[in-house]
Amino acid sequence: EATCVRPAAMEGPRGALDVFLTALRRGKISGSYLVAKKTAEIMQSVVGDPKRRTLGELFDGIRETGRKLQAAAPLEFAIGNVVRRILRIIREEIGNRGDEDADAAGDGGDGEDAAPKPAVAVGSNGPALYSFLDSAPAASESFREIQIVAAKQHIVQGIRDLVDELESMQVEIADQALEYLHANEVVMTFGYDKVCLDFFLSAAKKRKFEVVVVEQAPDCKGHLMAKELADANVSVTLITDAAAFGIMARVNKVIAGTHAVMANGGLIATSGVHMIALAAQKHSVPFVVCAGLYKLSPLYPYDQDTFNLLGNPNEALPDKHASGISEDVSVLNPKYDYVPPELVSLYITNMGGQSPSYVYRLLAEYYHQEDYEI
Repeated sequence: EATCVRPAAMEGPRGALDVFLTALRRGKISGSYLVAKKTAEIMQSVVGDPKRRTLGELFDGIRETGRKLQAAAPLEFAIGNVVRRILRIIREEIGNRGDEDADAAGDGGDGEDAAPKPAVAVGSNGPALYSFLDSAPAASESFREIQIVAAKQHIVQGIRDLVDELESMQVEIADQALEYLHANEVVMTFGYDKVCLDFFLSAAKKRKFEVVVVEQAPDCKGHLMAKELADANVSVTLITDAAAFGIMARVNKVIAGTHAVMANGGLIATSGVHMIALAAQKHSVPFVVCAGLYKLSPLYPYDQDTFNLLGNPNEALPDKHASGISEDVSVLNPKYDYVPPELVSLYITNMGGQSPSYVYRLLAEYYHQEDYEI
């Protein structure tokens, strides 16, 4: 009987993981949304693996896979964020089942002797695992030996719900546009960001306003942003990065995207955004950031170099312009900027507007503290 050799991508979860790892290492996949969605799909196959029958085996498998993905792209914060969300889903599902077991046991005994129900965790649909296993730390054998075969279907459904949430985030943010964009306003944005683009296009259906697009040198992705806005009949002005401070005086607000929202309320964004935020603060212009909550990270930045990557210096200073320059000159091309929380006025998320000072609360709702370190 003839057999056919299937490509690695078709060999199941392991093949899909290897393909994704290769794409991350080579930079073939970019953008927090695509990375987050693919990570959730990979984790769904890890959870569905029939070989993992206990909670300890499941947690180990998810963490091991998460570490591999994060090592392949250390600055793709969405990978770790999705892994933490999935670990939280598992904890809540096991917690719910533990609560049901406690209720069943309580129904057969004296009401005075029944054990109290575990407390419900903030922001969850049910009790968190730690609330009824306070006496047993996460590393204990009793915790790790919990059988989760029966709960796997519910966990997989929870991951599917997470994927659906990711797919609807941009629409949910765009639907809030009319609350923040008013008629005849002048709004500045930086470079190209799909969430911001959808935000502007949503508001443009009912209101007239002007968008000033900073071109974002040296990539100049702002040119694409300006083109797509102009194609939708939005009034657009494209400016160089150096002109941003001079134009800021006539701007009503700045609306920008971000790569990640950090635990202190600051953000990691495309290089150049920090300059825009400083100019906005100098002119008392609100600096508003559009970000889905899958970009929320429990990590703390300390300076501009904590989470950064140096790109090809030839992008900043092409060879044809470098002739005659001293060899002692170093050309740096950082990919990201850290913007401290005091420069951010508001985050527009899929859960509504949030102050930078409220980020700590969102972390408690979306992640378990034991999962901050994958």
